[in-house]
Amino acid sequence: MIETGGADYNLKVTVVEHILPAHVGDFDLQLKTNWQLIDSAGNVIWTDTIASVYTSKLVDELTTFDRLQKANENLTKINIGEGLKKLSQIKL
Repeated sequence: MIETGGADYNLKVTVVEHILPAHVGDFDLQLKTNWQLIDSAGNVIWTDTIASVYTSKLVDELTTFDRLQKANENLTKINIGEGLKKLSQIKL
């Protein structure tokens, strides 16, 4: 968590599970994160677990490393987007 002295809220995101593929064909990557919004008094006012999946197709990239890196980036973007969408629906 990044401390920002004087903030009304802190957001803590923890990686709970990150599953990588064991083969080089089409593969699914999975990421599960726990999100917590904490007020300045230290009370958790919202928590949720976000599970995301991204499928990388063999035709996406020629090299396995580049493909895995880009797949992880896309998976992370999806997870952050889902978390921010849920966070934006909170009534403070």
